[in-house]
Amino acid sequence: MCRLESLIQSLKMNIFRLQAEKDLNPQKTDFPKERLNTIQEEHSKDLKLLQLQVMNLRQQLRDVKEKEDKAQDEVQRLTVTLQLASETKV
Repeated sequence: MCRLESLIQSLKMNIFRLQAEKDLNPQKTDFPKERLNTIQEEHSKDLKLLQLQVMNLRQQLRDVKEKEDKAQDEVQRLTVTLQLASETKV
């Protein structure tokens, strides 16, 4: 998530810089537009990659949570079994 926020901030700064260049030198508007398009394409690719990573991390989190729930269920089952065995001996 920090990387995503950093990427978004970098894009904002690049857009701001290109806008300033355009404002200062209107004759060179083609270069900033091309540069802006390149930056936006790079940002789009990075964003898609980060979204894929987020989806993978969410799936991993769900898998871990599921294993944790199963382990807790097993602990409870074994605790009950142990209690019953202890009561039977007494």
